[in-house]
Amino acid sequence: GTNHYQRNFIRVSFPYNENTVKTIREFGAKNQAEWAQWNADEKVWMFSLTEGSVWWLGNNLLPQGFVADDEFLDHFEQLGQLF
Repeated sequence: GTNHYQRNFIRVSFPYNENTVKTIREFGAKNQAEWAQWNADEKVWMFSLTEGSVWWLGNNLLPQGFVADDEFLDHFEQLGQLF
């Protein structure tokens, strides 16, 4: 999978995996300040560009082998220094 920033979104794409989709849906349901939405036209998940989304993605998807761009990794690293 990959992560890309576009405007105020984080774009996440990956080959369909039912467990990953379930995890993303649970994230969206449990976190009112953040959101995750499927974009059927582009076939990507769109996440809010927020600290909560960056922290969640970095801790939940990167360990699964997702690849992130440098901008995402910079944000994630900066958050890691705060927590």
